[in-house]
Amino acid sequence: MEPGVHIIDLMAYLRMILKHWRRILLCGVVFAVLFAGFSWFQHRNSRNQGTDGDTEPANPLLLELQLIERSLDNKNRYIQNSGLLQLDPNAVSRANIRFSIHTAEMDLPGEASSEITIDAADPVPGAAPETSVDVNSADFSTRRALLILQYYINALNFSLDLNALSSSLGMDDVYIRELLSCVTDTGDTISARIQAVYFDEEHASQMVQFAADYLDEVREDAIRLYGAHELIVEPVMVRTSADRSYNTFFKDRLQEVNDLKTQKDNFEKNFSVSQGGGEKASAGKLSRKTLVKKGIAGALFGIFLAAALACFSLIIRGVIVSPAELSIGLGLQKLALIPDSAERRGIDKMIAGLGRKGTSADPEVCRKIAGANLREQLSGIGGASRIALVADPEAGSMEALRKSLEEEAAETGCRSVSLVSNLSMEPDALKELALCDAAVIAVSCGSSRKKTVMEYVSSVKAYKKNILGFICCD
Repeated sequence: MEPGVHIIDLMAYLRMILKHWRRILLCGVVFAVLFAGFSWFQHRNSRNQGTDGDTEPANPLLLELQLIERSLDNKNRYIQNSGLLQLDPNAVSRANIRFSIHTAEMDLPGEASSEITIDAADPVPGAAPETSVDVNSADFSTRRALLILQYYINALNFSLDLNALSSSLGMDDVYIRELLSCVTDTGDTISARIQAVYFDEEHASQMVQFAADYLDEVREDAIRLYGAHELIVEPVMVRTSADRSYNTFFKDRLQEVNDLKTQKDNFEKNFSVSQGGGEKASAGKLSRKTLVKKGIAGALFGIFLAAALACFSLIIRGVIVSPAELSIGLGLQKLALIPDSAERRGIDKMIAGLGRKGTSADPEVCRKIAGANLREQLSGIGGASRIALVADPEAGSMEALRKSLEEEAAETGCRSVSLVSNLSMEPDALKELALCDAAVIAVSCGSSRKKTVMEYVSSVKAYKKNILGFICCD
């Protein structure tokens, strides 16, 4: 190509880009899915954070409605999974284990105090256990024993790992925690009571025994903090009796759910009125229309990106897209433009004929045209005994073209047409070129590179052979 000469055929570039229409459409589909998926993912995150991308997040009614729905879901989940609410009020299995603290100072004369009373009631279902101990009225040894006792109670109520019970009972930790409690016992002794309620006595005993075993694990820490003491654990006591307090507790929870449902209905009505359309609020639903818009935007972006990359690839690689690049740039005569018959159906056939005029769609006819034009060129230079068909490997099979050229050139006295491929890489190809009298260049539009064709032309001129023209395969 001569320096400073640039041929730009926009229609040829468009045809070369559209040849990859399958890849372009696939890229559009992929980006449509990505855009729609990202929109859905972003909407879900905004909904979890209490804001909605498709509605006005500043609307206080909508925010309040989302809080009510979240609270309602939590309470419904608790009613369905709580073991405490599933107890039969007429048959509550209750297991107890009592343990007490004794120190050496309590045996000394004048140290123990029998006036210390500890007030504790049965734990309210679902509530944290509370104890009331008058520590200020006790002497030093009693206050120390009470601190040790409270340490064990806190360890059982807040540090006990319930994973083992969760697997055996088939219940989450949070629901087991409300079935198992430890409170300060009443009486003159410094003691506490571990209590568990369940559907049957066997599992209730298992729960309190599991908690009692944990006392041995925390005993070393208690000794390290408060000094030596004796931990006395009594046997398990189990009984099954009626307890109407659980029935009342269940009714209170149901009333809370009903109140939230009523509050939700009122807020939905108010929100619909505030919107002005009288329609029920979607409360965070991503509309199908929005997804379609995102998908179309992604498809257009993907198609444009794929087309731009295809065009950029053609320019960067320096690919020949039009015969005019060789005709004007190198001053060579175009003998023929031969189409590829394998891509002449449906959309491919329509794209192949885009912007091309006066060219047959039949490859056999185009090969005969190439042979006729070659015969005219040979007549103009007085004929040649051998002709080299210098073909770029990117142009594909050239055997049919070689035979057609050989048949037409035979009328001018040409004995043979030799196929010379990959001229710049194979030394044998150069030897074959040296034995010929003239050459014809065969390239492929959309595959052959300008730099490679320039090397072929330079090699032919270096051997002082006439270049009769070029043939493009498209």
